[in-house]
Amino acid sequence: MIKIASGYTNRGGSTIALVNLTNAFNAAGLDCTMYGPHEWHLGQCRSGRLEELRLDGDDRLITHFLAMEERPAVRKVLLTSHEKWWFPVGKIRPYWDSAVFLHPAHREYHADYTGDHVLIPNLREPLIARSKAGLERVAGVIGSIEERKQTHVSIQRALNDGCERVYLFGQILDRPYFDREVLPLLGERVQWCDYASDKQAIYDAIGRVYHSSLGEVACLVKDECHSTQTPFHGNAETENSVAAVSNEQIVELWRAALGLG
Repeated sequence: MIKIASGYTNRGGSTIALVNLTNAFNAAGLDCTMYGPHEWHLGQCRSGRLEELRLDGDDRLITHFLAMEERPAVRKVLLTSHEKWWFPVGKIRPYWDSAVFLHPAHREYHADYTGDHVLIPNLREPLIARSKAGLERVAGVIGSIEERKQTHVSIQRALNDGCERVYLFGQILDRPYFDREVLPLLGERVQWCDYASDKQAIYDAIGRVYHSSLGEVACLVKDECHSTQTPFHGNAETENSVAAVSNEQIVELWRAALGLG
């Protein structure tokens, strides 16, 4: 059995990526359950709370955002990294057999880690492209609202580019930041729409996306813009290329990394 244990399972890119991975494993006939300390992932996939995690010798374990004292007594342990400085792989005492990074630039960021590793990109969500006619000046800012994401910068960039509407799709994770930097910008042209789970509906309602994060590894929003053919206005943190491999190929890469042949 494959078990995924994450130290963070609130809304966010890493949680979405791991939920998608869990569902992809099960769809491919690989028994997988995801465990975490927060509630958001529950019901999104085959899941449980972190305290419910029980390991058997034949399990294959994927961990994320967790530090452990010693290697669990299972068949295989992989650490999957979705972070930069907020989880420095090279400074964590290794308890895993191999680390999984998302792309070459992500691996290079963690160059002080010298152990075994493999590169596997995130799965893409099943989104389709639809006409953007009439939406050219309607912008979206997608993602959690916090200082690291620099939501206010994205808003201002959109307004400076002449956008007539700017919709914010994301949960407020940093209330002082929101009150200080984002709230004063809200009004007739800028609207906060909270978190929206229907991503297709989000991209059908906007003509372009702005992203200004101070720390990004593999921007899921950029991947979604590529799938929906939505113009993406990012920054230096989002310069990584969109992965060219299919979801089926990504699952096969995981099979090999887990020793499933």
